[in-house]
Amino acid sequence: MAVSSLGVALITGASQGIGKAIALRLAKDGFRVALNDIPKNDQKLKDLARDIERRNGPKTFVVPADVSNESEVENMMIANAGIFPETNMIPEYPSEIWKRTFAINVDGVFFCYKHAAKQMIAQGRGGRLIGASSIAGKRSGGSFSAYSASKFAVRGLTQSVALELAQYDITVNAYAPAENFQEYSQQNAILAAMGLSRPINYKYGEPEDIASLVSYLVSKEAHYVTGLFSDLTKRRHSLRLRLNASSCRRRAIMYSIFVLLSKSIYDLETLVETALIVPGLDFDTSYPSSRVLAKIQKDLERSEKYESALKAAATKSLGVALVTGAAQGIGKAIALRLAKDGFRIALNDLPKMDERLKTVAHEIARQTGVETFIAPGDVSKESDVERMVGHSAKALGGIDVMIANAGILSEGKELTEYSTEAWKRTFAMNVDGIFFCYKYAAKEMIAQGRGGRLIGASSVSKAAGYFSAYSASKFAVRGLTQSVALELAAHKITANAYAPGT
Repeated sequence: MAVSSLGVALITGASQGIGKAIALRLAKDGFRVALNDIPKNDQKLKDLARDIERRNGPKTFVVPADVSNESEVENMMIANAGIFPETNMIPEYPSEIWKRTFAINVDGVFFCYKHAAKQMIAQGRGGRLIGASSIAGKRSGGSFSAYSASKFAVRGLTQSVALELAQYDITVNAYAPAENFQEYSQQNAILAAMGLSRPINYKYGEPEDIASLVSYLVSKEAHYVTGLFSDLTKRRHSLRLRLNASSCRRRAIMYSIFVLLSKSIYDLETLVETALIVPGLDFDTSYPSSRVLAKIQKDLERSEKYESALKAAATKSLGVALVTGAAQGIGKAIALRLAKDGFRIALNDLPKMDERLKTVAHEIARQTGVETFIAPGDVSKESDVERMVGHSAKALGGIDVMIANAGILSEGKELTEYSTEAWKRTFAMNVDGIFFCYKYAAKEMIAQGRGGRLIGASSVSKAAGYFSAYSASKFAVRGLTQSVALELAAHKITANAYAPGT
């Protein structure tokens, strides 16, 4: 038993699993611990409190509350609480589950960081904020889009807040455990059904392993460690898709398009015939090696069919591209470029931007003669997105490309002053909007049976102090996109995200 208390540690989600292990370890280290979980787990919290005190640990305090409710968080920091939602392919993913996952896994961490930071600043003696991410916050898994996106968001939030609060001697870090054994087995079964597998050396962490890391992060010795995202798998791994020869060529083409993006976006089936790829070659689903990319580019450029393929692509319609946020800036530029490349264009933005959309449509008609359709709507509203996709497909003959570009730059404020309304609005536009666009565009593409492209807007400014909501939202887009890419590969639908600078 420690000779004196090291201070007070509040652990959310403490009734079981990782949270319970952390509470036991920090009590053993000498912290007075406050134990939180949802009210229905109150008895488990009381049992844990008795267990800690029975071991001659310090005094404990039980504070049941729902971390997704800000008013409850204010009255009650290791922000461990979270949920692992049901798995489903994105075209069928229930919006209610998506929003509940973000309410617990992201809003909950935001509220905990915010109100704990307020208390720590007022105390004037520094502090430690530690959030629960996951290995899924670094490498996404198919059919886990909500979970992966939420854990990517925690990673972005943590790194942004770490920059803000360093001046107060408050460190902010996140731990990233692999799945527990039950989740690990469930995910393996789903991945196997989708043709995915893990390397045989994949390991998962036990709750006590995470507790040991947290014990270090809250110690005096870790005073200089902040903004850390700690991967707790035994060794680095990634999900890999075992591809047959034809799908291998298709995946290679996706990567080559990004290498050659400055030249244009071309018809997939035309370019498939130009690629000279070794059958059976494995590609990492997220990050192809520079060696592989160099080979792909070289093979494409030396192909005798390459130039003729480009000319053919320029003289026929490549399909229909729907661009959100198309009234100005990046969205407008993308719409103009894709029209020049031969796509028919559906233009979306908020209803108040209708006149600007008409101007863009006129400009496209003047420059290219390509057919356009205006589909106003708020992408943060699911009904608007469903209607936008449906009307565009009916008017132009389908959807082949979805450019989910619409988004907002959140207000720049310190975490402790950040309003819940601004936080939720940022996520509604930047994350929910892309989820809805991916979901309904994917439904349309699968029904059409000719594949497609989903492209979302992330940002290179992924971790910046005073823009915690924006940073977290753009990290979430990255996780969502990587997860969806795995899910939809079987339908010849690729999913990627671009990250412009500021």
